[in-house]
Amino acid sequence: MTHQELARRLDAIPETDSGKLETLAAELLAGSRESPKSAAHLWSDPRAQASGEKTTILLGALEETALLPLLEIATELSPQQTTWLLRTAVADLIPLRTRLFARLERALSDIRPVPMPPSPIRPESATPGRRVCDEAYLLARQFFNLEESKAQYFLNEKSFLHHPESLRDDEIKKVRASRVWTQFVEDIGP
Repeated sequence: MTHQELARRLDAIPETDSGKLETLAAELLAGSRESPKSAAHLWSDPRAQASGEKTTILLGALEETALLPLLEIATELSPQQTTWLLRTAVADLIPLRTRLFARLERALSDIRPVPMPPSPIRPESATPGRRVCDEAYLLARQFFNLEESKAQYFLNEKSFLHHPESLRDDEIKKVRASRVWTQFVEDIGP
C-alpha cells in the first residue's frame, strides 16, 4: 500500500471508530508478515523444495521483518539452523536496540510535560505530573532491567512517579551515569 493509499484510507475512517482502525492495522500487519512467515516455514521444513541456502539468504535479507516468524518456528531445527537463527536474531536486534537506546537517551533529557488523558476514576491522591523524561526512564527500566519482575516494576513505577521532580531528576542522572536501577520498594518475591 502506498503512502497516498494509506492516507486516503485513514482519512475515510472517523476518529471515533477504533474498530475500523484496528481492522486496518490487522490488515497491514497480516500483509507485512505473510511473506517472511512463508519464508521461515520453507526454511524450517526439510521436505520443502525451496529450503536451503537460497531461503537462508532470503531470510537474512528480510532483516527484522523475518525476526518474529523465525522465533515462532516450532519444529526441531538442525544445530546449524539453530545457530544461524540465533545469530541472525541477535544481529537484527542489535541495530533496533541501538536505535531505541539512542531515542530513550535523548528523551531522558526532555522535561516537557506529558498530558494525561482524562480519567473517569478520581485518583486517591494527586500524583505529580509525568514528563517525557519520566516516561523514558520507566521504559528504559522496563527494557534494560531484566531482573525486575512485572510486579516489582509496577510498584517501583508507582513509587518513582510519586517522588517530586527533583528526586526523579536525581534518579535519572544516576541511571544515565551508572545504569544501576534504584529499588524503590522491597522485593515482593516471585
